[in-house]
Amino acid sequence: MRVLHIGMVIFGAYWGTANAEVSIVPHPVELTRTRGGFTLTPHTNITVDSAFKDKMLGTMLAGYLSPSTGFPFSQVKTGGTIQIKKIRPTKLLGTEGYRLSVTRKQIIIESPTRAGAFYGLQTLRQLLPPEIFASSKQEGVLWTIPCMDIVDYPRFQWRGLLMDVSRHFMDLDYIKRFIDQLALHKLNTLHWHLCDNPAWRIEIKSYPKLTSEGSSKSRTINYGKPMFYTQEQIREVVQYAADRQINIVPEIEIPGHSGAAIRAYPEFGARDEQGKLGDVFNIRDETITALKTILDEVIELFPSSYIHCGGDEVWHTWVWEVDAESKAKAQRLGLEGAHNIQTWLMNEMGSYLESKGRRMVGWGEIAGEKLNTNIVVMAWRKGGETGVSSAKKRFDVVMAPEKYTYFDRRQARDEEGYTKAVLTTEEVYAFNPAFPHALTSAEAQHILGVQGQLWSEKIPTGKRMDYMAYPRACALAEIGWSPQERRSYKNFQKRLETHLYRLDQLKVNYRPVSVK
Repeated sequence: MRVLHIGMVIFGAYWGTANAEVSIVPHPVELTRTRGGFTLTPHTNITVDSAFKDKMLGTMLAGYLSPSTGFPFSQVKTGGTIQIKKIRPTKLLGTEGYRLSVTRKQIIIESPTRAGAFYGLQTLRQLLPPEIFASSKQEGVLWTIPCMDIVDYPRFQWRGLLMDVSRHFMDLDYIKRFIDQLALHKLNTLHWHLCDNPAWRIEIKSYPKLTSEGSSKSRTINYGKPMFYTQEQIREVVQYAADRQINIVPEIEIPGHSGAAIRAYPEFGARDEQGKLGDVFNIRDETITALKTILDEVIELFPSSYIHCGGDEVWHTWVWEVDAESKAKAQRLGLEGAHNIQTWLMNEMGSYLESKGRRMVGWGEIAGEKLNTNIVVMAWRKGGETGVSSAKKRFDVVMAPEKYTYFDRRQARDEEGYTKAVLTTEEVYAFNPAFPHALTSAEAQHILGVQGQLWSEKIPTGKRMDYMAYPRACALAEIGWSPQERRSYKNFQKRLETHLYRLDQLKVNYRPVSVK
């Protein structure tokens, strides 16, 4: 019955009136329907403007369309029935916008950038029947797209999801699938949480024990053997993501949540009066040098303009104030109080990254009067109050408040989650990252965007990660991309019916919306 229902929705959209619903997620900025439709056939071919200097766009489009249709979709130099054109930059389209025109004879995607053209491809996929997402040939489907004109561009520049692989390791095949799903939803940032107290997952050749000793244990599962990503594997994932317009922001936790690193190198850790190690780095000169060396290797692996350095939940009041060497150094530097020590440390790391052409991102706790304003604040506590106060102080901010974006929360009271708190898809959708009643329009310009978090204490597998992410990530994608005035949860629900059938074809283990 479910497939029949979806089929009725689809055929209504393609054979009905010009006002029939088109189920695109996230909703485009402008969409104008006209009568008629364009039908894919074995003779449909693709032309990519040579100005893009990138044949991959055409190859990717053919790869999206061929498996389910069985059509070859050859690339031709000119005159293709599907054309991907590069146009001059415009203020309206910016760096990620596109125009898509569908007539009875031709489809044209235009953008000044590769990113915009790629997002045009994602919209084109969603204009076809959902069976287009199947991995094998589908019989009896008329591959018709309704005629229309779309002008589309994102509301925010940062639209992301965090994947925590410290607590539970995710293999490369799943990470690539996860990236594909981000791309479909026009999410452009994967925040890769690579290390924490349970395990260190990134190979650092200067400090090999980080992975040989720091990656073999987990708070939730003792794997008994090292599980980490080699530098070669990381480069592979970074390139795979870049081809799909995904920027990977690596996170190296400093100074807290560093238990795995300290297990491997105890000399990096701060000690209490009894000599016991915690999960916080000390601030000895040798440790600072080691952290900068680690960041050097991270920079070589990740071209991202942003490097996340943590900064959250640091139990510094009982460590730095009693760790003898850290305390002595703080006194030499004239730092009074544990918070000032952390601010100094984050500024030190931030300045180092800035000298390398990168910007540091840190969790909301780092925000303070003496923090370098070039550092980006990722606001996570409660409902985003730290983000509001930071934007007022002219810090750039990524909104990631736990109340709206922590997808490790259960989705109903009787479901499993890391906390007892519940976060529904509707509650995610209700979030407005710009806080219009708290920020002026000038202050709101400092809101870079929005990000969802998948902390993995209770997410041991990729299948479970899918379940916790979707359809909440669909709602997140829309609040990151679509204009606030175009958003309607009732309309989103209608479009989601069709969109979930797409996820079925992609074998995404989403949470059914019928579950209460």
